[in-house]
Parts: sequence; C-alpha cells; structure tokens
Amino acid sequence: MAEYSEEVSKLLESGAKSYAAKEYEEAVNHYGEACQVYSSDNEGKESPELLFLYGKALFQVAVSKNGIFGGNPDEAAALASNKEEKTEDASNGMFQFSEEVPLAEEEDDDEEEENQKEIEAKQQEESANDDDKEEDKDEEEKEEEQSDFEIAWEILDLARSLYEQSLPETPLDKIPEDAENSKDPIVVTKIKLSDIHDLLGEISLETENFKQASEDFQSLLKIREELFPFESNLISEAHYKLSLALEFNFADEESKKKAIEHLKKAIESIKLKQKDQKDEDKDIDLIKELDSRLEDLQKDPNQAFDEQKNDIIKGILGEVTSSDKQTPR
Repeated sequence: MAEYSEEVSKLLESGAKSYAAKEYEEAVNHYGEACQVYSSDNEGKESPELLFLYGKALFQVAVSKNGIFGGNPDEAAALASNKEEKTEDASNGMFQFSEEVPLAEEEDDDEEEENQKEIEAKQQEESANDDDKEEDKDEEEKEEEQSDFEIAWEILDLARSLYEQSLPETPLDKIPEDAENSKDPIVVTKIKLSDIHDLLGEISLETENFKQASEDFQSLLKIREELFPFESNLISEAHYKLSLALEFNFADEESKKKAIEHLKKAIESIKLKQKDQKDEDKDIDLIKELDSRLEDLQKDPNQAFDEQKNDIIKGILGEVTSSDKQTPR
C-alpha cells in the first residue's frame, strides 16, 4: 500500500470499518473524502488504489439500491391502502343528500347532478396527477440508481487507466509461484487491475450491458492467465463469468458458441484442480451444475422447443415424457 498522510489514513481506516459492517454509504463518504484530500495534497494527482476502494463501495451502494427500487410489496400495499381510503372518503363526501330537498324540484336535482359531475371530474384529474407524480418519482429513482452504477463505472475505469499506465506493455515471462502473496510491484499491480476488471464486468452485468461485460471479463481472464495456473479457482471463475456474459450477448452471432467454449474451460479447470487434490467428492455438485448448464447451452433452440411441445402433447395423452424418463423412480 502506498504511503498516505495521517488524514487520508484515518479516512481509509474509517472506510474499511464501514465497508466491513456493510454500511456502504458511509464507506463511500469516507473513501470519497480520502480521494479528495489525496488529490488536494498532491496537486490534482489521483491514487488508483483510493479510486478502486471508492468505486468498489459505490458499486455496493448501487447494488443495494437496485434491490430496493426493484419493488417493496409492503410499501406498495400501504400506498394502495391509503389511496383507497382517500378515494372512499372523497366518495362518501360526494353522495350526501339532504332530506330537506324536495324530490319534485327538478332544477335543484339537475344542479346537484351537475355539481356531482364536476366533483367527479376534479377527483379523476387529481387522481391522474397523483399517478403521474408516482410515475415521475419512480423514474427519478431509476435514474438515480443508474447514475450510481455509472459513477462507480467511471471511478473504476479511471483507476484502471492509471494502473495500466504504470505497467510495462509486455506480459509476464512466466506464471508466478504465489501471485497473491507476491511482493513484485508488477504482479501486485496486475492483481489490482484484475480486481477492477472483475468489478467493471459485474457492473456491466447489473446494467445488462452484456457486450461490455464480455469485454471486461475477457480482460479479466487475460490478466489472470498471466498470474495463475489453469487449475486455479480464479481461472475457472473468470471463464464462467465470461461465459455468462457471452450467453446473453445476442448482438454477436458467435457469442453463444464462445459461451459454450468458456464454460467447458471452467469445467476443465475445476476437474483438473479436483484431480490434483485427489479428492473426487470435492466440487462434485458444482461440476454437475455446470454440466447441466452446458447441456442446456448446447441445445439447439428449435430442438428444445420441439422437445417441450412433444412433452406437452404426450402429457395430454397420458404418455411418458422426456422429463419423466429423467426422473428417478
């Protein structure tokens, strides 16, 4: 870790405590202030390490807000209940007839009916305005949510750029024996850079930008392949994440084929590690899960549709379906 002033160090300590306690907004405040103080003390120069911590905390805030804005059933029910109560009160106020009004006075009845229509129209207008306000509020919340991800992206991308500027263009000659505990500044920087690409990819997945996510995870894989052996968990994870992004990158016709290739690599990596550890039971459930996902990916969409259609027909006729055959009796 770089050397920082006493003020920055205290802010980093507070940020780390808040982050560990999952108080991410507090962590954002501490890390953001640390970035500002560092930049002010160093004539506008930025610290990629501080930016990374700041961006990581921003990402967590964005993810937590994404869950909140996804919808709160209790809150929605409460709002609906309040709205019904207000409507009911208004309705009760509308239909209050006085016993002193003679039924024969048609003009008064017409006037009262006209007033009633005006009240109803006004109520409908107010209700429409309330709905518009709710929609505007929801839209503002969505924009705020998106901006959180965008800010996190920009901060992390700046950190990425600064780290890349400090690295030589040539890759490492060989894979380090213990990259995670290495003191080599190049190895340390590459690990931090891989962490940034990992987070950038996660942000792209969260915002459903699968093309960008594919690029981010491709960069992640490239760096990790310089640092870790093929059987490393970090390699299998990178292949899996890249496969996931590629699976949904429908803009690229070759994307699904690439997704299958990287998922196969992820499975090979896990199996090789399992073999080296001589523990056949370890990760067996994970391998089964990935094998099942690979099988689904390799299916032709038309074939999958035909199988589903045939199963429905057989189910109607009371025949044994393909899913029944797979189910142990």
